[in-house]
Amino acid sequence: MQGLIAWWTKNSVAANLLMIAIIITGIFGFLILEREIFPGAKTNEIRVESVWQGASPRDMQEQIITRVEEAVHDIDGIDYLEAQATEGSGRVTITTKSNADFDEILDTV
Repeated sequence: MQGLIAWWTKNSVAANLLMIAIIITGIFGFLILEREIFPGAKTNEIRVESVWQGASPRDMQEQIITRVEEAVHDIDGIDYLEAQATEGSGRVTITTKSNADFDEILDTV
């Protein structure tokens, strides 16, 4: 490592040329960089959340989550379902297949 550092200190022209090349490359990269104010993000998850004040997780599971799962499990394009029941609320996360029509599945849900 000492040899490389010593060579760069002795050859200031090479060091300056490398620095100029790095700066020009950085400027060029910045100019061609795609920039957006509000970048779009594509997602393949749908969340169905429900709130039932005072309900136990068992009630949420039996009364709400199971019914939502039964209603959506036959929809074409769904990859898998994940459900979570907590005190007073429940959530069903529906993940669609990457090649499925997300908007159509969202409307169906």
